[in-house]
Amino acid sequence: MLLVACGGGGGSSDNSTNTANIAPRITNFTRSYEAYENQTAAFTVVATDPDSSVLTYSISGTDASQFTIGSTSGQVMFANNPDFENPGDDNEDNQYQFSVAVSDGSLNDTEEFTVTVLDDYSDNPDSDPECSVYIIEGDIAIPNTEQCTMFRGGLLREFIIYVPDSYASQTSPVPLLFSLHGYTSRAEWNYNYTGFQAVADNNGFIVIYPQGSIYTATGETHWNVGGWTTGSTTDDIDFMNSLIDYLPLNYSIDPNRVYSTGMSNGGFMSYHLVCNLSTKIAAIASVTGSMTNKTYNNCDPKHPTPVMQIHGKQDGIVPYAGNSDMKPIEEVMDYWVGYNGCNLTPTQTQIADVDGDGYGGTHTQYINCLNNVGVELYLLDAVGHEWPAIDDDDNYDIHSADVIWNFFSKYNIDGLIE
Repeated sequence: MLLVACGGGGGSSDNSTNTANIAPRITNFTRSYEAYENQTAAFTVVATDPDSSVLTYSISGTDASQFTIGSTSGQVMFANNPDFENPGDDNEDNQYQFSVAVSDGSLNDTEEFTVTVLDDYSDNPDSDPECSVYIIEGDIAIPNTEQCTMFRGGLLREFIIYVPDSYASQTSPVPLLFSLHGYTSRAEWNYNYTGFQAVADNNGFIVIYPQGSIYTATGETHWNVGGWTTGSTTDDIDFMNSLIDYLPLNYSIDPNRVYSTGMSNGGFMSYHLVCNLSTKIAAIASVTGSMTNKTYNNCDPKHPTPVMQIHGKQDGIVPYAGNSDMKPIEEVMDYWVGYNGCNLTPTQTQIADVDGDGYGGTHTQYINCLNNVGVELYLLDAVGHEWPAIDDDDNYDIHSADVIWNFFSKYNIDGLIE
């Protein structure tokens, strides 16, 4: 038998181990971080080392003096609380740039990082609105419309303002109408679906579309009216009051003809306004809204108040019969009929089936109220949680914008306009 030995030599390669050192590596998934002002923690550098060596971290570069780094933890901290309004970085643009090195004692890895300091609105003082041309998707400027921002109550607040062409030729102060969006909605959507611009063009009033704030419990936009928003800390009464005070200083507004309307949560907020700020609100109209128990139980109006409600019998979001968070619509109507001292027996007319779906509705009017104000309910048989309109996109039995303005236009804060 012939035996053949492969590999030769044997003695010089008996299971020896390669002990060459391998450099550590920084493994953060990003090199850009954000941190709010007034907090010292920035981020933590993460590194790996195949040799399981003890790693140490160091920081250098343009804005390194503004930070400290844990030599063994890699935690990057601001040396002092950053201030968005007074940047401490070299370019004074709140973009802090520096390098971090990780070493195993002989080899190292170095990466560049940027920390962007964000504005914490809660420490910003209240400010007047700053407005610019309203731009929509596609960089399209919308005529007669501006988008505005302001700080109020530690929040960045926004609103859209529409000023009709006819305003320039007005010789007397003009009415002001607030149109409030619903829960989870936005001012620009309300601007698009309500149809008030055309009505304002024909009747010479200014429209404001305020933006609700984020309800931290759900991350959704809202108006703080109690009920399902009970945990909110936003002071929307103060925000609306600040707008009412600001606008007459910049536009010729009739302070006795300020109105509020809204869809859903915006309707709730209109009731909330007139219950808590009635000395500045002439009349309100709610579309698919109601009164929360909080609003109802604490309502304190100061003058006979014209109130309109537009509601669908099929509304499953804000049921006509109410629920644990909100009053039944009939109870809301009864409240305002009683407060305004109206005749308890209303007049009722049928709403014509304009859209041809086989359904109409009932228009209920309470008259002979104090100061000749009115309380009205449009109850639509086949409508759900919707803003009824008659336009290119919708076909209902009523056009809410027209109905609401026809109601508002009859009244000022003292009642029926003679």
